Amino acid sequence: MENQFVLIEKEKIEKILDLVKKISSDISLKREITDLKLLDSEQAADTLGVSESTLKNLRRDGRIDYVQQGTIIRFTLDHIKDYIEANTKKAFSKKGGMYDRI
Repeated sequence: MENQFVLIEKEKIEKILDLVKKISSDISLKREITDLKLLDSEQAADTLGVSESTLKNLRRDGRIDYVQQGTIIRFTLDHIKDYIEANTKKAFSKKGGMYDRI
């Protein structure tokens, strides 16, 4: 069997590579969206250990991010994690009459 080579113009190869990159990017984006779990208000409130009305107040006051789909409100685990991190206070210990960060 003989080796067969096909000559392709440089411009065509570049177009093919651009298409492959775009498809790869689209696949990555779809995978990220698929992995993104949306929680309803009840689930998000349960996760935070607060009532749904408290969660609504946090959302209204701009203290927690959310996703709105028409009239439906959803939260991601990242929204909840960001809220927890933003509201975490560092502990202090008392040493020799002074309070120091642990």
